[in-house]
Amino acid sequence: MKGPNGIHEGCRNWFSEIEFWKTELHFLKKLLDQYSDQFNDLASRQKIDQFQHFVSYYTGGLLDETQKEIRKHERTFAIHIASYGNKQDDDSCHARHSELANKMEGLKIQIMNQKEMLFQFIEQAI
Repeated sequence: MKGPNGIHEGCRNWFSEIEFWKTELHFLKKLLDQYSDQFNDLASRQKIDQFQHFVSYYTGGLLDETQKEIRKHERTFAIHIASYGNKQDDDSCHARHSELANKMEGLKIQIMNQKEMLFQFIEQAI
């Protein structure tokens, strides 16, 4: 993702992705709330607590903090472009973009894994 347009587009896509994840996690919370009473054994209650903690952690701060990091990255990159033009040689901006891309991929994998495990778990109650 080289060039200012590519970096800007990447950030816009990440913002959209995070908003989508927030919506998905809100749905997962509702699903947990709806079916959690049907699980009474200790192991199931612990799993429900883990799922609820995951949802709370991601929606209660991690995704918002990631959005703030992306905004800061975008501002820094905009300042760089305003100062230096379209030069492609600012390794720090590109390195930071790469770090954020890796973070976003990691978040995506974690959410997908948790969602899959939750669906398999809730399926027992349906």
